[in-house]
Amino acid sequence: MSIDNKTINSFIFSQFGQLPSAVEQVEMGVMTFKYKVKVEGQDYMLRIYPPANTTNVSLEFKIMQQLFFRGCKVPEPVGYNNETSTACLIYKYIPGLALSQLPNAISDETAGIIAAQIVDNIIALSKEPIGGFGFLLSSEKPFKDWQSFLQDAISRGEQHLASIKEIDQTTITTLLNFAKEQLQQIHIKQPSLVWNDFSKDNIIIHNNTLAGFVDFEGCVAGDPVMALGYLFAIEADSAFLKTVMAQYKKHFTFTYQTVLFYAMVRLFRLSKHINNAFPTGIKRDPLMVYFKGLQVAIEQIKLL
Repeated sequence: MSIDNKTINSFIFSQFGQLPSAVEQVEMGVMTFKYKVKVEGQDYMLRIYPPANTTNVSLEFKIMQQLFFRGCKVPEPVGYNNETSTACLIYKYIPGLALSQLPNAISDETAGIIAAQIVDNIIALSKEPIGGFGFLLSSEKPFKDWQSFLQDAISRGEQHLASIKEIDQTTITTLLNFAKEQLQQIHIKQPSLVWNDFSKDNIIIHNNTLAGFVDFEGCVAGDPVMALGYLFAIEADSAFLKTVMAQYKKHFTFTYQTVLFYAMVRLFRLSKHINNAFPTGIKRDPLMVYFKGLQVAIEQIKLL
């Protein structure tokens, strides 16, 4: 699928009453098409959602709006269109670079400061009042409790795991037994907003300081430690993951097994999509190539 200038110009004109003076496509991302646009000297990020993306854009806008006005480090949302076959969301551009684009030579001290700011922002997000459990921006109905949501993810994943060629049946059985055992040890009474789009690509840094988080499609109502497990699925035991985990432990009580469990929840959730392209039409890499932490988690679980 490609986005023509008419679609972009039409949405920008509906929001500002004039056309953009500049439009630049941003390559990063596989769930939406992203463009940096300039209107009256101000830079904005425009996200266009292909029909295959089932995100409720109006709810994403509302959540971002609430978080921004509560002082969380998120972009200031400006407008959205959720009524056409090509949904759009626009927010003010945050100056800086994605953490994934920063030089690898930043000092351990700077990395620790940034990690602390990231976790502080995660805690600020988690205080947003929400009701029910489960994914916030999908068509799925809320679950009555956290266990029910997790059990649903495990049950659905069990049906699809066999389609992942990198995982044999013996390993699948081991993962399911581990997941069911861990499920009994997790008890979350009140849902928190969980930022599950946790990755270096979605963390903007400016002058070695956290400028904000971007991308909120994966928000969940549940346990904030889940985001750490989702990060593990991407990062494995990287220096960044270890630094963030150390900051997490200052605020949350959890075990290493809990992090591995939530990495497996991500595997269960992804398994049904493994043979499908991304909503933008981009072909998916083999699961263990992009989510290198999943293989590490599987090997750790086998040792347990």
